Formats: sequence, C-alpha cells, structure tokens
Amino acid sequence: MIEWHDRFLIGNPRIDFEHRIFFDLISQYSEARLTGASTERLVRILDELALYARFHFKSEENLMQDIGYPGLGEHKEHHHRLTDDLSSNLAGLQLGLYATDRVETFLLDWFIAHVTNEDAQISRFMVSG
Repeated sequence: MIEWHDRFLIGNPRIDFEHRIFFDLISQYSEARLTGASTERLVRILDELALYARFHFKSEENLMQDIGYPGLGEHKEHHHRLTDDLSSNLAGLQLGLYATDRVETFLLDWFIAHVTNEDAQISRFMVSG
C-alpha cells in the first residue's frame, strides 16, 4: 500500500487538503487494483481522478495568480501536460493497451514528482514572500 507523507504538504491549507484528496483517489485505484477490481471499476476511479485533477489544477492556478507567483505560466503548462498524460493513461486502460500496474506507477510518479518539485516551488515562494 502507498502512504501519505508530510513531504506532500506545501503549507497552504486548501491546497494541502486537495492534495490529500488527490492522493486518496490514487490510493483507491491502488487498492482496487490489488483486490482484483474490474477494469470498468478502475476506469471509473481514473475518470473521477481526471475530473478532480482539473478542479485542483484550477484551484492551484488561482492561488498562484493571487500570490503573484512568477512561474504561473510554466506551472500551467505542467498541469496541461499532466492532464494530457492522465487522459492517455485512461484511454490506454479502457482500450486494454495499458496494464493496470503501469497506470498505477504513472499516477504515483506523477503525483510525487509534481507535488515535491513543482508545487514545492510555490511553497518556497509563499515562505519567501
């Protein structure tokens, strides 16, 4: 099982709460996969995660706009690429082109890298500003 770590916190209560929900959705996917859930169930979880990602990314972008974050444009591009990658993984799973564990690895790598790299930069900016 995957576990939440405080290194995923950026110091903004709302964004941290949203990251926790995001992580919980990834955990749901992982648990469902490990217990032999159907592809249809896994696709529904991924679809929910994709919808939540769009909401969460808009929330983060609004925060960055509000605090005058200088890397807003680049961060939005990261969000766009991540949304595209998530859509590709969802389609790949639906079509039987991607193994369920491959999608799980993508989700974990995606979440951890984005939060601990790109989102951590927002945290550093908030602290310094």
